[in-house]
Amino acid sequence: MNRERTEAQKEASRLNGAHSHGPVTDEGKAISAGNALRHGLVANTLLIPGESAEDFQRLLAGQILEFEPETANELMLVEAMVVAKWRQTRAWGLTAAAHSREIHAQDEKCPEAVGFDMPIRAWIALEEIDKSGSTLRSLHLYEGRYAREFLRNRKELLDLRSARQDSPAYEPPKIELQPTAEK
Repeated sequence: MNRERTEAQKEASRLNGAHSHGPVTDEGKAISAGNALRHGLVANTLLIPGESAEDFQRLLAGQILEFEPETANELMLVEAMVVAKWRQTRAWGLTAAAHSREIHAQDEKCPEAVGFDMPIRAWIALEEIDKSGSTLRSLHLYEGRYAREFLRNRKELLDLRSARQDSPAYEPPKIELQPTAEK
C-alpha cells in the first residue's frame, strides 16, 4: 500500500540530500570505494586458485571510482561489470595458456617446427588445438559472452543514472556502508 509522502517528509528528504553528495577528493573517493570492498563476497565466489584477490579488488575499486555508484542497484551493476570483465580476462589467459602449451609441445610432436619463426609455430599450435576439440571455440564464445555482459550492465547503469538525472523529484537513498572488523 503506497501512500503519498507528506510535505514535511519531502522537505526532510530535500534537506538530508543537500548535506552531502559523496566524496569529492580522490582520497575521499578511494576511502568510499574501499567501504564497498570490505566484505569481499564477490571475489570470494569468483576467483579460482592462482588468481589474485588484490587484482580483482583493484579492478573493482577502479570501476567504483570511475562510475561513482550512488545506490545499491548502481553498485550491483558496477560489480556485475567487473565480474564480466574479470571472466573475459580469464578467457584471454586460458586462450594464451592453450597456445603456449601447444607451442611447447611441438618440441616432441613436431621437431621440425622448432626452427620456424613464432607466427608459424603459433599457427601450427592453433591447428593442433583445433584438431583436439572445441576448447578454443568455447573460450572465444565465453569471451564474447562476457564482453556483451559487460556492455549490457554498463548500458543499464548509464540508463539508470540518466533516468534519475532527468527526474528532478527523485532523490537517491543514501547508502551507508559500514566497514566490517578486519580479521
